[in-house]
Amino acid sequence: MAATVRRILVGHVVKRSTVNPHAYRVQCLKLSLDRYLLKYFNKRSSYWALDPQKICDIGDVVVIDRLKERPSLQITHQIQSLLFKNGAVVDPITGKNCAGTKFVDMEIREKLLNKPS
Repeated sequence: MAATVRRILVGHVVKRSTVNPHAYRVQCLKLSLDRYLLKYFNKRSSYWALDPQKICDIGDVVVIDRLKERPSLQITHQIQSLLFKNGAVVDPITGKNCAGTKFVDMEIREKLLNKPS
């Protein structure tokens, strides 16, 4: 019995195609093991993905899935869903906005900005 491998990746939209307006280049990070150091390092891979629903833009974090039939030689994946819009990263556990690795508390920020000196 042959096992089917479904390749779903999470990546960052980097570039829009000039030839096909529905095609985007998505950059994904993979962990590769260095057998000498026995340590994992980031390895970047770029894929061209088709977006027929027009849900993403440059800078968004998306989920891509491998296509069964390629529409062209370069396009190998399809954008399945949008995880985060550009600049609107939300922690999935707490539901708070994040900037890098720190939480952004919007209530305190608004109080500090609107407070007269």
